[in-house]
Amino acid sequence: MAGARRSKVVSVVFLVGLLCGMGWGPAQAEESGADPDAKTEEPHWVISIRGGAAQATQDHVSNAVASLGGAGSLQFLYQFSPYFRFGLTVDGQQQAVDVKNGAGTFGDLLTVAVMPTIEMRPFQTTTAIPYLSVGLGMNFNMFSTATRVLPLDYGNTFAARIAGGLDIPLTPHWSLNTELAWRLNKGEWTQSGATGRFDATSVLGLVGIRYLF
Repeated sequence: MAGARRSKVVSVVFLVGLLCGMGWGPAQAEESGADPDAKTEEPHWVISIRGGAAQATQDHVSNAVASLGGAGSLQFLYQFSPYFRFGLTVDGQQQAVDVKNGAGTFGDLLTVAVMPTIEMRPFQTTTAIPYLSVGLGMNFNMFSTATRVLPLDYGNTFAARIAGGLDIPLTPHWSLNTELAWRLNKGEWTQSGATGRFDATSVLGLVGIRYLF
């Protein structure tokens, strides 16, 4: 039985090695054999500036709903390879939080989210490059109450961000960028000693530019 298990393990390892060799071997051979004088691609820093809209995925609380708001996003990433980047994302968004049924408004919620981010780019083309990114960090929530509304505080919360996007290269350094992102933002509100739960999770639609250097 032990010999059979070892044989199975060896077979699995061999198959994995064979598949990896088939996938990576030719590419590495081309890079090293086709042009011995060719230089390996240098890593790049990437700056992204985007703007767009933010929409809540559900009601903040039972008697309040957030309207469509504005959003902006900055990214500073380091490109370890054409397929992998790591860096920092800073999102900002502002939304009016209204009483349901048009009975008035509570005020405006401003959220600034700071998140270390991983970006994965599995497919490389010359016309459009899709990517997936994941970030974890903090939401800093600031609530500005409307006139005649008691001060309302939204606590800072854990942020989780999942995004998919598309880069359209314009030059070797500039790219047009579009992205759709979902960001978690759940926590506790406080008003005149009372507390409760809120859910300000949002979807962001962003368009902007990226610069590689």
